[in-house]
Amino acid sequence: MPLHKAKSRLTHRSLAYRSLNLLGKLYNTLSGKEQIPKTLLKRAIANGLQKSEIEIAFQQIKSRDELSKLLFSVAKDRLNKAYYWLELGLKNRACENYFQSSLWGLYAYLSTNDRQEQEEISLHYKQCYQSATAYFTHPTELIEFPYLNTSGQGYLRLPNPDKEYLDFEPSHNYPCVILFNGLASTKEELYFTENSLLSLGIATFSFDYPLINDNKLDTLFSLNINELFNAIYLYLNNRNEINPNRIGLYGISIGGNIALSIASQFPKRFKAVASLSAPYDFLPDLDMLMPVLHHEFAFRTTSSQAHLFDIGRQTSLPIEVHKIESPLLVASGGKDVIAPAQDNRLIYDRASSSDKKLLLCPNAGHYLFEMMPSLRYEIAQWVRARL
Repeated sequence: MPLHKAKSRLTHRSLAYRSLNLLGKLYNTLSGKEQIPKTLLKRAIANGLQKSEIEIAFQQIKSRDELSKLLFSVAKDRLNKAYYWLELGLKNRACENYFQSSLWGLYAYLSTNDRQEQEEISLHYKQCYQSATAYFTHPTELIEFPYLNTSGQGYLRLPNPDKEYLDFEPSHNYPCVILFNGLASTKEELYFTENSLLSLGIATFSFDYPLINDNKLDTLFSLNINELFNAIYLYLNNRNEINPNRIGLYGISIGGNIALSIASQFPKRFKAVASLSAPYDFLPDLDMLMPVLHHEFAFRTTSSQAHLFDIGRQTSLPIEVHKIESPLLVASGGKDVIAPAQDNRLIYDRASSSDKKLLLCPNAGHYLFEMMPSLRYEIAQWVRARL
């Protein structure tokens, strides 16, 4: 490597190291003091809640300790509205309120570390989403698949068979995208991302990472990424509606690392791979990165650093990314401190794909919330052209 390039890379790593160190100290200082978490606000808006409603709700908060209780009270109010509209026979309105109740509940869940609260809220948002699925435009099925000595849970969603989707046969043999979410998110939050793909005739499979119940607290299970993918792929392979030869991968944040790692192990199997805000190599800075991940709601506070280290060890992009040959799209935010734009440029440059695209959103942070929903459909169009 030329000396000037080596120095440039070292300077980049040094600057990133110092930046994370300062941010980590800042976020540790802010812990429990920030009244309105801006990341959560942007996330909620990007995933379907109304900005005005959220701002009105947040105005009632005197301290961050009150946040989860307030959000959960709104979630329960939305559920009562869903019951009201259902009694009147207005199923679309009921569906909308079930879904929004689920989202309010999810963000309440992310805002508390109280085990009893988490258990109650988790049950609420999952049940509300399941109630909403009965009225979705696209058929949605809650399924379980075997994984090691436990099981995983996910949603298989199929395009509406009453619509025409270019060259796809209705009701069977659909291409499918497997979605790997961030580690502090759930399958329920992928609704609009799935819709962008479903509207183009592409089936979707979203899931929650396998969990273990530790003293009534859901914590991230130590993942065997190869076994997880094999379990999902085998399940889809046994579904007559899915064409196993037309599979795409879509990963967000650390889920992007998982998707890229799988793509590197099967260089030509996938018709399209889309990675959003994936860190190139987070292991060297893990100690300083943890408070940033927590502050940005990108990693559960109830999951241990050892779990994240284990995932990083299995998804070592500096070693594996050059093996990727599938069509690849890499998207990054210019204000992302967890997966900087320079990191995503390295992923793009080092992948061996002949068909690849780099999307840089200068004003977006981690998860690219500022660019939704337009970015969802741009990526869906890119995936559709390759499936």
